[in-house]
Amino acid sequence: MKKIYSLIFALFLSIGVFAQDPYFELFVLSSDYVPLANSTSLTQGIPYDDPEYEVNIGFEFDYLGNTFSNIIFGGYDGYGCELLFYSDGFTPPMHQISPYMMDIIDGQLDNNGKADTDIRYITEGEPGSRIFKMEWSNVAFYNEGSPYAMRMNLQVWLYEQDNAIEFYYGPRTTLDHSIITDYAGVPVTFMRNFSLDSYTWEDGFALSGDPTNPTWMTLNDAAAVGTNQHLNETPSNGTVYRFFPLLVGVEEDTDNTVSIYPNPASDFIQINRQTDEQVKATIYNTVGQIVWSNTLIGSSYKIDLNEFSTGAYILQVENKNSIVTERFIVR
Repeated sequence: MKKIYSLIFALFLSIGVFAQDPYFELFVLSSDYVPLANSTSLTQGIPYDDPEYEVNIGFEFDYLGNTFSNIIFGGYDGYGCELLFYSDGFTPPMHQISPYMMDIIDGQLDNNGKADTDIRYITEGEPGSRIFKMEWSNVAFYNEGSPYAMRMNLQVWLYEQDNAIEFYYGPRTTLDHSIITDYAGVPVTFMRNFSLDSYTWEDGFALSGDPTNPTWMTLNDAAAVGTNQHLNETPSNGTVYRFFPLLVGVEEDTDNTVSIYPNPASDFIQINRQTDEQVKATIYNTVGQIVWSNTLIGSSYKIDLNEFSTGAYILQVENKNSIVTERFIVR
């Protein structure tokens, strides 16, 4: 599958609207949308509204300093495209992600008397590099009402290897957002330490503005979701949002402090650390592909850049307690 990528902005910049940094570095990508094949259907042709399902991811997914193996449909509005990472027994912490906070419904029945939409999932790949994929196929919108002519396709991917998250936006009809949305736009949200009892969260962020060049806004409370913390419209067919985690550990880990010199660099970079502890180091390019990986021993490590193309890269250093990232430029 051919992909064309463009880096739109880096979240290491200091922007006044943030109470703190978002959890990710965001990349806006472009890719042909491919429906899931050989997947498991959650709906199984049964009509639904505000669907509620529990799904096993198929591997342990590290997110915001916690490890999860399950997700459930639910959250602030419970519309059907809001996913909660949860532990056994629904005990805290729980973190929500929503690629499309819209009130979805099955739409209509086909000639066989089954719902003409589907919500399905599959886990693919070998252990260590598996990808969990979930798709909302041909979903309709409750607010439109019968005959539900407006439709949408959407996928969420979770990566075992680098804990990245991707939102894939697929083919859709012309959407009248004044009809199908409960907000002035399309909320794409992330909420940390979400409470199902009070529908509150410790902190949260949403994408806002132009879907081809979104900015991050904070979500302090429920009132913020209903104001301007959303995209102006649904992302177009082929749009992919890739969210690369900046820091998995929530608490600062001084034993895993990392610095890079020089930056920008031409011939080499030197990684400096506070301890001699053995750690795993990985370098990714701007589309999330691994271009270098090794085990670091010692407080200083030099990497030859002769095989690196010019551009931006992300260094990720992982010890037993946390994962930290640093960006650097090769010129």
